[in-house]
Amino acid sequence: MIKEVTIYETTDGCCFNTEKEAEKYESLYEKCEKIMGQLRPHEDYGAVQQDAKLVKKAFNEFMDLCGEAIPYYKKTFICVKGGNTHPSWAQRVISDYNIKCLCNASFRFQCTDMVSGIEYEQPYYVEHESEWNREII
Repeated sequence: MIKEVTIYETTDGCCFNTEKEAEKYESLYEKCEKIMGQLRPHEDYGAVQQDAKLVKKAFNEFMDLCGEAIPYYKKTFICVKGGNTHPSWAQRVISDYNIKCLCNASFRFQCTDMVSGIEYEQPYYVEHESEWNREII
């Protein structure tokens, strides 16, 4: 038997069974894009010199957004934002919830040295900057 199925697709390609779920996600996506829009675009095969102050500002706003999106862990995000908890705690929660726009933004922050503002193509280089042998744009 064949039956018609309706799905709702958001701007970034996520699919939902109900329009309400899609609208809720689209709103979150737009907020996330606004925060990440403060930064220069990520390079898949390079490094970008970001403004370190803007990176910290965007990260703090992102932690606030994560607290809104995942209220059960709001205290965790507040502690990470305040510097009292290692960012890996937030990364773990974001990964577990697997919300695409939050995962993508989290990855960008993992790739960024919060002191220098350099956003590498992979998180590895944040801890191994001496191994980076290509240009920083």
